[in-house]
Amino acid sequence: MKKEPSTILERLSKKGFPFSKLYEARSNAYTAPLVELILASEQIMASSLKPWSFKSLAQIGREEFVRTGNFYEYDKWERAAQRELADCTGRYIYYEEAEGLLFFVQDGSGGFRVAKPGDAAYDFVRRLNKENSVSDLIFATAPTWAEELFLGRENFEAYKLLWYNNDGDDYEKTKRLKSEAVIRETQRRMGCIPGLADAGLHHGDNLVGLDSGHELASAVDSSDVANSVTISLPHMNKALSAVFEIMGNNWSSFDPKRLPKQVNIAREIDKALGWGKQGDPGNEPSRDAKTIAKIIKPDAIGESE
Repeated sequence: MKKEPSTILERLSKKGFPFSKLYEARSNAYTAPLVELILASEQIMASSLKPWSFKSLAQIGREEFVRTGNFYEYDKWERAAQRELADCTGRYIYYEEAEGLLFFVQDGSGGFRVAKPGDAAYDFVRRLNKENSVSDLIFATAPTWAEELFLGRENFEAYKLLWYNNDGDDYEKTKRLKSEAVIRETQRRMGCIPGLADAGLHHGDNLVGLDSGHELASAVDSSDVANSVTISLPHMNKALSAVFEIMGNNWSSFDPKRLPKQVNIAREIDKALGWGKQGDPGNEPSRDAKTIAKIIKPDAIGESE
């Protein structure tokens, strides 16, 4: 099978872009960084595939520009490329706060904390969003705020897992439910990172009811872990129904000394949803199934099997 172009450089080459225009633009101090970004496509793509914990919006933007960027008016390519880079860098500003996506800043001691009002870069992007100015951004190299705000991989993966469909009659209620789910999953994955406990948790009526008895310090008791949780959903589709059934089958009643194995639960999810190898016991479950299996596992069990 013929390999499809995977970087902007490959796509431009396939479409016959006159690369002499790129080399000419190198002499312009403003567009030179954009040229170097395009020419470094392969290295940036390779870097984007490496494991990470935190990435700046600037780095996320550069990687998405290389992976998805395109432009068609070759005589005005500089302007089009600048808008494309700005869109790739700023697009997640739309999803912060209302959809559970978090921005982080460096805490001065080599670590990270959740961004909050008073952080200059955070205040700036919040203002951009409030003024509906994000779509007006245009630049050839990432600005300071994009270098100072970061995404956390665990929160980003939780966000992507849930925000795949924004349809539905009760859109606002669905948004609140999904946002809380993203924050809770991020807390479960990231633990006690400063500022995370209070980030984005605005409990709406009839959204999620949790029994504080789920926080167990030591021995796992199946009767405690299996306490009921009441959730009000705007709809129930086949995929959610299948996942809830798998959750009930594995975690409603079990022997604490013989806990259900995550790999088997993930295979059940693959089979129910038609993913990966669809539950074949001889194969590794899909990454998405593993993620869902972690989400439906009781917090009190921790990382044990």
